[in-house]
Amino acid sequence: MSIVCGLPTLEASSRKYSARRPVPTAGATASQTEIAHDDESKIVSPSFTTFLQEWQNLRYIGPESWMLDPFLDDHGNLNSATPSAVEFLQHFERAMK
Repeated sequence: MSIVCGLPTLEASSRKYSARRPVPTAGATASQTEIAHDDESKIVSPSFTTFLQEWQNLRYIGPESWMLDPFLDDHGNLNSATPSAVEFLQHFERAMK
């Protein structure tokens, strides 16, 4: 997974990979887009800062999308407060003791 910042995005693809590149727009809100070479790309955070905070809270798990998917909230954002994230973090903390 790669992360790029910026909305709106411009789609560019080849036979095997697709990528979304930021398109500068006055007043655009920055968001985090997950780039998947073998699946559909999606926005996983409303901002780069929020993404980094949540990813840090989740102990930088991943970065494959299938590893992050259980920690997406109802809005599709990475969220360390979801029930699956809380359970994961409890197990993680126990294992680190």
